[in-house]
Amino acid sequence: MIQNKISGIPIVYESHKSEKCIVDSRDDQKQVECQLLGYNSKVGFATNISSSLYTMLEEFPIGSKEHETILKRLKIGRVIQGEIIDGVKGLKVPPFREHWTKYTKVEEGMSTEEKEGIEFNNSILCEIRPAFFRFLYPHYMTRYNKELKTYNIYSHLIFGKSFDEIFKSNSRTLEEEETVKDYLKHSFFLDNDSVVNQISRYMRTNLALIGRFSSKSSQEFDYHVLQNSEHCLNVYGIIKMKAALQEFKEFKRGLWHDLENSYDSIDAFIEYLRKKCISDISSNESELADYALEVTYGDEVTMVEFAWKMFPEGIIQNLVKNSSGTINFPTKDENGNIEYLFSRYSIKEFSLEEIYGVQS
Repeated sequence: MIQNKISGIPIVYESHKSEKCIVDSRDDQKQVECQLLGYNSKVGFATNISSSLYTMLEEFPIGSKEHETILKRLKIGRVIQGEIIDGVKGLKVPPFREHWTKYTKVEEGMSTEEKEGIEFNNSILCEIRPAFFRFLYPHYMTRYNKELKTYNIYSHLIFGKSFDEIFKSNSRTLEEEETVKDYLKHSFFLDNDSVVNQISRYMRTNLALIGRFSSKSSQEFDYHVLQNSEHCLNVYGIIKMKAALQEFKEFKRGLWHDLENSYDSIDAFIEYLRKKCISDISSNESELADYALEVTYGDEVTMVEFAWKMFPEGIIQNLVKNSSGTINFPTKDENGNIEYLFSRYSIKEFSLEEIYGVQS
């Protein structure tokens, strides 16, 4: 972020002031009129255009006419955003600059200068969005997948292989190269080396690696050390816990809905789900943890977070019961051999009695 910052002084401009007036709280009509001024605001559109312009900067060399023009539009864009926000106060906001985002046709009778100006504006038209936008808006992800599906079908029909295989290949044929160029030219998403695109790729790569590693380690892990062997799990409890797991997955995907209840956060939803499990399966936290571990580690290993989010205390109870009376975990140590977030740690052993006041 620091390496790619754009140097310069802050954007300042002389803003127009709207006349101030005190609105009587009993005047419903005036209250509604004031609220409607902010309805359907274009501030989101304006900021998205600016994000797209930042991405487009990467396409042109520093100092070029295109690069300098886009930089100027970013500055103007900052003013436009302020104007739109102030529009809620009653300020008359000028229309958005159409030639930034819409194609302009060259008409007969135009002067050479006019034609050149239109052709230049059309060459830097902001009609795309940064590739990372597809992770912000579901409809953009749908559009992205539709694009890929079209090229994938074409690639299988013409080349007998997937478009992804062609795109990642370092030895494309001339026809394959033309297909990739056509995709890059007509795609709605610009996936270049602009700052946030790079960050997005870095995060996706590392999250995928973490996912694969955690899934593999979970499959190889003997989860029975987290369970209480004295509990006899039954089919009824397994079925009920699987139903709770399904609700958890639906809520995370945004598909869960209940007309009578709504939850603003995952924590609030988990509290609801915990109470439901206590009512339907068992009031014993340790036993509930056993069921949750069985339906995740024992069946759906990619969902092990469910057990830890739902019944962490029950898992800890089981760990304490199955332990030899000691526990090892990292503690801060200036000379430690583990480095994490600018601090050093070393593994130390503690007795459970010392920590929890219990004996194993």
